Amino acid sequence: MHTLLAAQIGEATRISGDIDLARLLARIDDAYRACDREQQQAGQTIARLSGQLEHAAAEQLLLVATLEEQTLRFKLALDHMSLGLCFFDAEERLVLSNRRYAEIYGLSADRIRPGMGLGEILELRATIHGDPQMPRDEYMDFVTSRDTVNSPTGIVVELKNGRSVAIRHWAMAEGGYVAIHEDITERRAADTKIAHMAHHDALTGLPNRVLFKERLQQALADVGAGRSCVVLYLDLDNFKSINDTLGHALGDALLGAVTERLCRPVRQNDTVARLGGDEFAILQPDVRESVNATTLAERVVCDISAPYNLDGHQVVIGTSIGIACGPADGTDPDQLMKNADLALYNAKIDGRARYCFFKPEMAALMEQRRTFEVELRTALGANQFAVFYQPLVGLPTGRIVGFEALLRWNSPGRGLVAAPEFIPLAEEIGLTLQIGEWVLSQACAEAASWPDELSVRPMTSRVI
Repeated sequence: MHTLLAAQIGEATRISGDIDLARLLARIDDAYRACDREQQQAGQTIARLSGQLEHAAAEQLLLVATLEEQTLRFKLALDHMSLGLCFFDAEERLVLSNRRYAEIYGLSADRIRPGMGLGEILELRATIHGDPQMPRDEYMDFVTSRDTVNSPTGIVVELKNGRSVAIRHWAMAEGGYVAIHEDITERRAADTKIAHMAHHDALTGLPNRVLFKERLQQALADVGAGRSCVVLYLDLDNFKSINDTLGHALGDALLGAVTERLCRPVRQNDTVARLGGDEFAILQPDVRESVNATTLAERVVCDISAPYNLDGHQVVIGTSIGIACGPADGTDPDQLMKNADLALYNAKIDGRARYCFFKPEMAALMEQRRTFEVELRTALGANQFAVFYQPLVGLPTGRIVGFEALLRWNSPGRGLVAAPEFIPLAEEIGLTLQIGEWVLSQACAEAASWPDELSVRPMTSRVI
């Protein structure tokens, strides 16, 4: 601007000899006006650029604030994750990690810093037993075995402090990896507890029927030449009456005491199980001679029959045992347990508090019993029972003073069956009350038409 003014004045001076003063002054005035315009334009340009600069600075400050806020939110999100997260670069140097990663291994967050090598972190974890139980080289092999990008690899690591950590790695295309660490100690404990509950009796802690059958299946599969596996199937004699008279709490305590006695004489690889109620079973795998089962059965019968002192009560029970040997008596768990149960039934028939080995003819006898039971259950509704009367004679006079009522079963397939042949079975299956009511009603109806001096009474000792 000043250069233009100077040029105008110089030019005016140079030609002043040729022009008059008025023209000179006009040229000078034009120069001043041109300078003013240039100053105004320059001011406007400076003002515009200054505004643009201020706007750009404000936008930059807003962007920085936004980035700082997003970084803070990202850090808060990372530190509040339930999973540990870490990111290592291609040189196995830590890029970032969250607070949970440090907590899982028992470290404070300020002890793990970006730039630390994985080996350095492992050494730090080892000081508080947060390092893996597996050899260091094996663990490092897992960490470095990342062949496929976006195809995670996983492992469960047991730590020396007793914790369990599940780790999943994702390889990065540019090298390095992202890893997620999850402490699964409590979950594993819960899973173990659930699995235990599914396979063990809640009251006694013994294996239940499911686990017993699994072990029996394995024992049958492992039986070698000249050897067998033995099942002792037992239930408690007189337990129901104890449970009913003294209460379920004492009954439960009795089952606990029985469990202790059953576990004493068995071998380490034997299995004692509670199958339900007062039923128990013992599995002896890999037995060479049946005398081993005989010795155990005799010991169990003796131990169980010894008196119990429970809450101030002396309780005496017994046990009956059925024994079956696989594979001779059955090649699958169901068949072997069924045959042991048949032997148990025969032990009870023989007088209880004893043991009995399975014999093939027991199956036929049991089938006959089942048929007998079905026929007996239908006899009452089919009106197949009849009452016969035996006279009672008074000794002083020799005259008939009454009659004893004798029950008979007029079976279509068996003919006339006396009471001693079916009453024990009726007692076993719970029909004696119904049959007794029918006999009493029938006899009283008959006696109502007799002379007053005659009476009727049932015959004692089951023969009614």
